[in-house]
Amino acid sequence: MSWAARYRDLPIRHKLRLIVMLTVGAALIVACGAILLYHYYTLRDSLRRDLSVLAEITADNSTAALSFADQKTAEELLSGLREKRSIVTAAIYSVDGRVFASYRRDPSATAPPSFPSNINRGSFKNDRLYISQPILLDHQPI
Repeated sequence: MSWAARYRDLPIRHKLRLIVMLTVGAALIVACGAILLYHYYTLRDSLRRDLSVLAEITADNSTAALSFADQKTAEELLSGLREKRSIVTAAIYSVDGRVFASYRRDPSATAPPSFPSNINRGSFKNDRLYISQPILLDHQPI
């Protein structure tokens, strides 16, 4: 006997109960999906905001090291990012786009990307968040 034939033979109260259960189940799935999507996008925005603030602070504090070409101080500044476990790599670039100082959480991790001219303030690519913050001295990039 097919499923449709069995359904036709059910009493009306069983049919109504089945329809209500399916409707409630679908509503729960949609509601859970909406909550998960909201949580996902809220988490992404929070991560983007937190790391943007950290990039801004790092850029402000690395002005002197970059102006005086003090690579050791710049690397020490970047090593402070070790406290934030979500940061895998970080780099300070010179005005001509070369890596001036870099930080890698794990020595086997990939090197910092080349100069991020196409990166917005914060963009996700390949499941990674890339943050770019200009280093300025008297409103001029150094």
